[in-house]
Amino acid sequence: MDVPGILHHVIIRGIERQDIFRDQADREDFVDRLSKLAPETRTSCYAWVLMTNHAHFLFRSGTCGLSELMRRLLTGYAVSFNRRHKRHGQLFQNRYKSIICQEDAYLKELVCYIHLNPLRAKMVEDFGALNRYAFRGHRLLAGKAECGWQDGGYVLGYFVESEAIASKRYLAYVEAGIALGRRPELVGGGLIRSPALAFALPAKYFASLGLPRLDINNSDIRWTGQGNAIRVGLLSIKGLAAKTQGRIVFHRRSGPYRSVRDFIDRIRPNDTEARALIHCGALDAFSVTGNRAALIWELVRRQTAGSNKPMPRKLFDVPSDAPSPIPPDSEHDRLRRELSVLGFLCDRHPMELFADTLNSRTVKAVHLADFIGKRIRMAAWLITGKVVYTKCGESMEFLTFEDETGIVETTFFPQVYRCFCHMIDRDRPYLLSGRVQQDGGAVTLTVEKVERITCGRQVMRG
Repeated sequence: MDVPGILHHVIIRGIERQDIFRDQADREDFVDRLSKLAPETRTSCYAWVLMTNHAHFLFRSGTCGLSELMRRLLTGYAVSFNRRHKRHGQLFQNRYKSIICQEDAYLKELVCYIHLNPLRAKMVEDFGALNRYAFRGHRLLAGKAECGWQDGGYVLGYFVESEAIASKRYLAYVEAGIALGRRPELVGGGLIRSPALAFALPAKYFASLGLPRLDINNSDIRWTGQGNAIRVGLLSIKGLAAKTQGRIVFHRRSGPYRSVRDFIDRIRPNDTEARALIHCGALDAFSVTGNRAALIWELVRRQTAGSNKPMPRKLFDVPSDAPSPIPPDSEHDRLRRELSVLGFLCDRHPMELFADTLNSRTVKAVHLADFIGKRIRMAAWLITGKVVYTKCGESMEFLTFEDETGIVETTFFPQVYRCFCHMIDRDRPYLLSGRVQQDGGAVTLTVEKVERITCGRQVMRG
């Protein structure tokens, strides 16, 4: 799930288990790139280790999601590695594996698991040698090195407030973890395993995961997990400033927000922020009928009526629908606005918004295996992609799409990539035309043509 604030256990591996770090220069190059990209993408790194043919990281995704960091990190490093070692072709197996983790229960254990990898792999002889192994985040947490881009303070805060004492307790915790062995249960991350999607948990699974809507009285700044449920975080709302997110959570401690008027008086959001909160459903609790148009009307009325002084608050504010001169939004318009604010829908796949545009001749992802060797058209939502280079140095791309029924991996060979790369943007739907292929049991689509679906009403050709 490529949304801001999610904790990810990320694993990268070399193709066919080949080494991705052959010498110290490789490792230094990789760490140097990560040290620049993590702050730039506002990604928090809590643990990391570089092995020989793979590496582990514990990241909290930044404002642009995890995929932006990983795309730039892996692509840049692969080009540099190939140039340095005079090789061609793909370096990494697939893209990367991202496992969403339940923070409170598993963060300490995952940090320990990641940092013990060199000892388990017998790259070092004992715990003392492990403390001297340079290419992992353990040395910062143990107080033996500086690493400005790694968020060591956050992890040490799980042990004790004093950093000096926390480092000692952290070392004792990691040393005790040696006896626990490989911990295969941690490969699942404790919450959701997301194998090889490399970008997002498919939207079609949101409802089955129990994804509650944003709620001004319950949502945290970050996405939070509890059991098998995930609650959307305030930082997913486009246009909602970080300071406003913080004020919402802080002022909620003195009591829940009881109405639109109460919320506006206490938080003072600007017009863009208030409308975004309404459009994404965060204020739905303040409307008995769920009429967001009525909430907008109440917002405008409150803004028009008022001065900078808050109106006196009643002892008991209850949800109500003020008379509104505009009817409720249609379901399509309500969902379209929610999608524009969040970039996803909480209870359904966004492709449902474009059903009127599509005809019955498009093939669903779940049925691709029935069309191997044939040309088809399908409508799907772009999730992520990775640019690679042929032996001749030409650019091509592997893109992952999904519709309501499943995921499809696609290939854009150089000629097609040159024709359509300018119109490929993330988080939007496309009509894809191409030939269905099967390679090693995997069904893929070799794309020949791309058309962009816009506004649920028309198709734009590239």
